[in-house]
Amino acid sequence: MNALIAQLPPVRGRLTADAAIGKQTWFGVGGPAEVLFRPADAADLIAFLSAVPADAPVTAIGVGSNLLVRDGGITGVVIRLGRGFAAVEIERDEIRAGAAALDRIVAFAAADAGLGGLEFLSGIPGSIGGSARMNAGAYGREIKDVLVSAIALDRTGKTHMVDSRAMGLSYRHSDIDSTWVFVEARLRGAPGDRAAIAHRLNEIRAAREATQPVRARTGGSTFKNPPGDSAWRLIDAAGCRGLVRGGAMVSQQHTNFLINTGTATAADLEGLGEEVRRRVHDISGTWLEWEIERLGSPLPDIQHMVSSFPRKRESRDSDASAGRPPVQARGRLWAPASAGATDNRSKVRMTYMPKELQKVVGTRPIRPDGVDKVTGRANFGADMVMPGMLWGKVKRSPHAHARIKSIKTEAAQAVPGVVAVVTGALLAQHKLAWMPTLSGDTQAVLATDKVRFQGQEVACVVATDPYVARDAAALVEVDYEVLPAVVTPQQALEPDAPLIRDEKDGQTNNHIYHWEAGDKAKTDEVFAKADRVVSLDTFYPRCHPSPLETCGIVADVNSATGHATLYMTSQAPHAHRTLFAIVAGLPEQNIRIISPDIGGGFGNKVPIYPGYVVATAASLLIGKPVKWVEDRSENLISTGFARDFHMSGEMALSNDGRILGLRVKLLSDNGAFYADAQPTKFRAGLFHIVTGSYDVAAAHVEADGAYTNKAPGGVAYRCSFRVTEASYLIERLVESAALEMKMDPADIRLKNFIKPEQFPYMSATGFEYDSGDYPRAMQVALDKLGYQSLRQEQAEKRKKGELMGIGVASFTEVVGAGPGKHYDIAGLRMFDSAELRVHPTGKAILKLGVKSQGQGHETTFAQIVTEELGIPAADVEVQEGDTDNTPYGLGTYASRSTPVGGAATAMVSRKLRDKAKRIAAHLLEASDADIEFDQGKFFVRGSPSKSKTIQDVAFAAYTNLPDGMEAGLEGVTYYDPPNMTFPFGTYLVVVDIDRGTGQVKVRRMVAVDDCGVRINPMIVEGQIHGGLTEGFGIAFMQLITFDEEGNCLGSNFTDYLLPTSWETPRFEMGETVTPSPHHPIGAKGVGESATVGSPAAFVNAVIDAVAHLGITNIDMPVTSDKVWAALHEKGAAE
Repeated sequence: MNALIAQLPPVRGRLTADAAIGKQTWFGVGGPAEVLFRPADAADLIAFLSAVPADAPVTAIGVGSNLLVRDGGITGVVIRLGRGFAAVEIERDEIRAGAAALDRIVAFAAADAGLGGLEFLSGIPGSIGGSARMNAGAYGREIKDVLVSAIALDRTGKTHMVDSRAMGLSYRHSDIDSTWVFVEARLRGAPGDRAAIAHRLNEIRAAREATQPVRARTGGSTFKNPPGDSAWRLIDAAGCRGLVRGGAMVSQQHTNFLINTGTATAADLEGLGEEVRRRVHDISGTWLEWEIERLGSPLPDIQHMVSSFPRKRESRDSDASAGRPPVQARGRLWAPASAGATDNRSKVRMTYMPKELQKVVGTRPIRPDGVDKVTGRANFGADMVMPGMLWGKVKRSPHAHARIKSIKTEAAQAVPGVVAVVTGALLAQHKLAWMPTLSGDTQAVLATDKVRFQGQEVACVVATDPYVARDAAALVEVDYEVLPAVVTPQQALEPDAPLIRDEKDGQTNNHIYHWEAGDKAKTDEVFAKADRVVSLDTFYPRCHPSPLETCGIVADVNSATGHATLYMTSQAPHAHRTLFAIVAGLPEQNIRIISPDIGGGFGNKVPIYPGYVVATAASLLIGKPVKWVEDRSENLISTGFARDFHMSGEMALSNDGRILGLRVKLLSDNGAFYADAQPTKFRAGLFHIVTGSYDVAAAHVEADGAYTNKAPGGVAYRCSFRVTEASYLIERLVESAALEMKMDPADIRLKNFIKPEQFPYMSATGFEYDSGDYPRAMQVALDKLGYQSLRQEQAEKRKKGELMGIGVASFTEVVGAGPGKHYDIAGLRMFDSAELRVHPTGKAILKLGVKSQGQGHETTFAQIVTEELGIPAADVEVQEGDTDNTPYGLGTYASRSTPVGGAATAMVSRKLRDKAKRIAAHLLEASDADIEFDQGKFFVRGSPSKSKTIQDVAFAAYTNLPDGMEAGLEGVTYYDPPNMTFPFGTYLVVVDIDRGTGQVKVRRMVAVDDCGVRINPMIVEGQIHGGLTEGFGIAFMQLITFDEEGNCLGSNFTDYLLPTSWETPRFEMGETVTPSPHHPIGAKGVGESATVGSPAAFVNAVIDAVAHLGITNIDMPVTSDKVWAALHEKGAAE
């Protein structure tokens, strides 16, 4: 008989010896209680406490939610309050609740009585007694906000009535003696609207289900939030999402929750928690404090088992002896060998994920690279330093168009520390003065005959110090003969315009290309029969991607071996390697390009710039590493610009508002060199979606490009091959049509949308849209905005002379670039690649041909592997950006990473899964045809218990193969997409305009995007936020202008304005999901969607506010002075 229970006083409740108390907690783990006492009521508990032996340990627990009982159990008496302490009574605005009453029950009871302020309790997984003791809180409130008083019993059974103000309540803490037992609490609510209270309860319920693992075995929040930070963020930053030890796992959904996946012990859970604490401390210096209460003792051999774990670094062994668990190898904790094991794998613990946690596509794990990026620990190109490294500084032209008469370098060469001055003449001796562009044109590396834009590269000083190089570059003397500058494409195409590219054989004017798409005859016929024709001439201004990090390179050419290693800011390392091989004449296998962490690209780092080439040439000629990093002004005046598109559109309509046809003429200012990344066969992107989201029977588009004396233009600044210009034009035209037809802007779009049943849809320009549901996206946006009520508000304001506008824009984007037979960059087909290797222990390396510039590939692509193979994302190392160690790919731009690189990743994962299936059949002694796979496990059809995990199979791939099968579990896939993917959405903007100043204030912005299946919704939302911010800047602020002599007037951030958090409006997000039918996982692309769709929404909102005054167009940027001038012209300004 249990010795302790014989010493206890008689009770009216129930005493149980050796009770399985651990199984009664929410974790469902832990050893027994020596004695469990369930008192009948408060009187029974008082009598017991007053008579229990003084030396008997007494512990009180609630419902066991925020509690971990150790495997050795709890010595002494455990008091668990039950039904006799769960009553809830309400009198006026006060609630009296027993300590065992569940927090959520109290919240619902208060709501039924019309008392608000307690809704937050529904989000706390516990009981009132425990919540009062620890001052529990959720959703911005704490118990101390509503607690009036509490009743508690001390160790002798004495009753204490405690005012909440005397409890010393602070964050997850009270000053109440830890031996006291709470039995009752009084709370106060605030009378309120029952419907509003119920709505708040529903919001909290939805928020919990969306962000917390409410259906898993968990103990609630594991750690307290440190001051000024959140525990989950630190845990995520430490790379602990999905971390596994035994049967314990860090929740994929919310990292401050530990989960018992079904086989965990308390030691697994506590050990995992301590490992999380260690990792967080390693990256932040913060020791997280346990919020979960841990009671009892471990089993006797637990400490021995922990100490036998292998350590990551020997220098940390002392930490384990200090009572903290050792740091383990990245990815997972390892367990000791089992007795009598014959398989080497028994020396380690493989990482197995429970089935219900393996569906990771659609979840929101935090990016493992995030902390390094925001703290500056990431390895950017400018951080590179090599032994003997020299610095290059480029001398640039002050003129837009001038003939070079002479270049004198003697003064620069005489400066101490200067090693060389490289000129175009020197490069020409080595056939390096000109280079190919990604569009099939040529561009000067260093000018030899004349300069063709202000800021063009003329010479490069190489020195031992960057400041010496800068000072010496100023001493390079260039004698120019200034020539007339050509600064607009219209001027460039005049018959007597100065010839800019006179070095090109056969080039007699400044015209670059003429492309057409659509059926001209059919379109002309439609226009001839139309009831109405609406026209619009507009201009999409020249803007600049302006990434946070400018362009740079560290070129290291080994003159002895002829091998070149180039560390450069490249969005397309493999394509750049090919171009370098062509330019420098080096064997391509001798060139290695490493693209380190990149501080933003947005298309700016797709082209090859002369600075890259001249630094490489200098290293080749000098025999030492050479570093070139441009400054901000150089980036703004010399690297690739975007837009600068002059657009004329006509739309044919019937009297009922049906769009019948579209005619478009476009003129592009491409600058002095045609250097954008553009398929050589046609104006891709723009031709694809010039008809937008609308069912248009006939269309014809003409596009022309011209050289001007500006820096090279045409960079796809966060857009896919001129999609942004096409989307802007069609949405401005539809807005003009709505004004002409006196139709609501939303109604005319709904009337003309391509219907869901029409997909796949062949556009009037001959391109096939893969999928879409445009009406649904529009309706979600309208409902979210409250469109009709805002229209009513607008009408009332208009009566008072106030200017309020509602902008509507629906967009379709085309991304992915495929198939390769139609799409190329510099002749290279636009496929992409993925190589996947699964090691014997089940860990994997994924190597990609794409290259992240901040998009979070490390997270998204690992999730795809997890989804396809069941390998935990934390066990998948993603590598990219090194041409020697990744398969050939075309890089990241045009939102192609997920549509092409992501598809390649899914396909190579499936390729490995097929081989793994054959190995599993061998292990399970079954036919291949009888093997099924489900989220990380292979099993025999009809016998799910007869199974092997992907980790089992991975080990067998190197140790136990079927006859005739080659070893290993790895593969590579080159994916050439059968078609582009077509993300779409609807954006709505509400603005108010000040008549006195013309200032436009964006009141609201609703963005509903459909990018197919969202692999990581958090990363998708971040991409949309960034795109909306840039779209806002383009619409209202960003403009690079030139004077008549071709001088750039936007060479710094004083003149070229970018939006900050001060100006940027708040965004309200929505989504629909229409999977791509030809992408392996249904994903499309999203990185550029918001920049494509939002400018028209912003501008349409402004026009909607002033159209009744006769103002129907204001070109971007829509600045306050432009708005005021337009109002003044109509006599409407104040």
